[in-house]
Amino acid sequence: MVVGSFNVGVPAIAVGWNHKYDEFLKLYDQQNLNLAFSNLLVDKAMEEVNVFEQNDFLRDDINECNLKLKENVKKSFELLGLQLQL
Repeated sequence: MVVGSFNVGVPAIAVGWNHKYDEFLKLYDQQNLNLAFSNLLVDKAMEEVNVFEQNDFLRDDINECNLKLKENVKKSFELLGLQLQL
């Protein structure tokens, strides 16, 4: 759900311990959106939602990062294609 949301330019909050959330959110410099399940979860989530609202839901930042990531993937596949031709 987090990956799908970011893919279409919408921020999402991950709740859990899995390191994959941190790794994914690090691509967007948004590790703060990986919240641990605790008694403070609701308060922390509301703080992040307020940040979303104040920053137009981070749309520009997320979409700009998506373009860079897609370009990097494209370059990787182009490089792979060149290597396969050798």
